[in-house]
Amino acid sequence: MKKVFLKAPSRVQLFKEMAPEVPLPPQPVLTRWGTWLSAVFYYAANFKKIQEIISCFEEEESTAVKIVHEIMQKESLLCDLVFIASNFTNFVPAITYLEKRSETLVDRLQAFDEVIDNIHKIPGIVGEDIKSKCDKVISANKDLKEIKSIAEVLKGNSNAQVIGMNIESAVCFKYAPVTSAEVERSFSQLKYILSDRRYSLTPDNLKKMLVIMCNQTR
Repeated sequence: MKKVFLKAPSRVQLFKEMAPEVPLPPQPVLTRWGTWLSAVFYYAANFKKIQEIISCFEEEESTAVKIVHEIMQKESLLCDLVFIASNFTNFVPAITYLEKRSETLVDRLQAFDEVIDNIHKIPGIVGEDIKSKCDKVISANKDLKEIKSIAEVLKGNSNAQVIGMNIESAVCFKYAPVTSAEVERSFSQLKYILSDRRYSLTPDNLKKMLVIMCNQTR
C-alpha cells in the first residue's frame, strides 16, 4: 500500500477527494510491531472506503497497484482484519508501554502478563494456534523465569538467593527493559558515532559521547 501512494500526487489527491475525513494509509515501521497492528486497525475501520478508492486505480499504472488490487479482492482479508482488530486491540498500548525507558521491571512484567492473559482468551482454532505458539516461545525463554524471580525480589515477595546473584546486582534490575527496543534505538546512535566522516575521534571523546547518549532522556 505504501508504494501505491509514494511519489504519486494524483493518487493522493484522489484519495483526499474521495475520503476527506480519512487520513492517508499509515506506513508501518519494520522493527516496530505496534505500528503494524495500528495499520490493521486503520484498514479494519476504513476497509470499504479504501477498497472503493483502490478500485479507481488502473492495474496498468504500476506493479504496486496491481498487487494491492489482488489483495483487496481476497475473500479472507476482511475476516482476518476483523479477527485481529477484535482480539489484539490492547496490544498496541501494551507494546508502547513496554518500549518506554522510565518504567520499572515489575510494572513491565505486569503489562506482559496481562498481554499473555488476553492471548489465552482468544477464541477459535486460530486462537488455539496462537496460544500454543505463545506458550512455546515463552517456555523456550529460559531467562524469563530468572527475570520474574528478580521482580519478586524487587517486590519483597521472595529471597535474593533464589535468583543466584548478590543484592547489589539485583538492585540494578529495577528499571531493566524486557524488550529489544533499547537495542534498536542504539542502531542510529552507533551509526552516528561510527560515521565514515570521523577521522580523529579519540577514545576519550568516544567515552564522553557514550555517557551523553546513555543519559539522554529523548
